[in-house]
Amino acid sequence: SSEKIAGHVGGLSSLETITTTTVEDISEPTLEELINKYFLEEDWEWAFRITFCESSAQKDDTYSNAIHVTSNASGWFQHLPKFWEERSVKAGFEGYDILNPEANVGVASWLYYEGGGAKHWVCK
Repeated sequence: SSEKIAGHVGGLSSLETITTTTVEDISEPTLEELINKYFLEEDWEWAFRITFCESSAQKDDTYSNAIHVTSNASGWFQHLPKFWEERSVKAGFEGYDILNPEANVGVASWLYYEGGGAKHWVCK
């Protein structure tokens, strides 16, 4: 939102615009936006299919706290914690939490394109 405030600078009147940002103005990217960012267009439907199958994800979701009860596979793409550190570093997401939305999708993209393709997911 913006508002104009009148002020005095050196005895002269000036009009200044101040823009404020509220929490409502900042939105987290959706799963769809992240998949569109990290995957090639011809792979978008595959990525949506995998995330829905793995974690019941919807395109307009902005976060996933899905954690498998026995394997602890986590997030939209159900990454396994035992591989997360190595893969997240290689994918450029060193230090990111496995449930971080951007890291979860970015690491999945790296795994898909650089780490052997779709074989990492049970869902097809």
